[in-house]
Amino acid sequence: MKIRQILTLAVTSVLMIGCVGQDTKISGLIDRAEKTISTPAGRRGIEGVLIKSLQKHDWDVDQYGKKETRYQLHINTVRAQLFCLNEWSEVSYEILLIDNETSEEVIYIAGEDCSPYSNTSKAFEAALSEAENT
Repeated sequence: MKIRQILTLAVTSVLMIGCVGQDTKISGLIDRAEKTISTPAGRRGIEGVLIKSLQKHDWDVDQYGKKETRYQLHINTVRAQLFCLNEWSEVSYEILLIDNETSEEVIYIAGEDCSPYSNTSKAFEAALSEAENT
């Protein structure tokens, strides 16, 4: 192999490794009859991606606290030092879906990702599906 090919392979491997990994815990069920959720307001970044995922799964999303909802979504993010191409898009996050009726955690996901947060979206959608179908 030529040096250039080796360097390209090494850089690609580092970039792929830097944006992988979620820890998911599902500890409850979602009531399909009450798929209403309050979320942080936002259309950009990880918030927007998660809201789109909820809407894709037929959730009634309230971003402005105007409705009483069965569930609430908490998102904690911190800028992380990953190997993303756009360094401003690197985040370490925690996502918690809480049942307002029982005050218990239904879904917990923690990880790191780069914009457009496709790994996070996939993990969140998989967790939603599992919590709805269990």
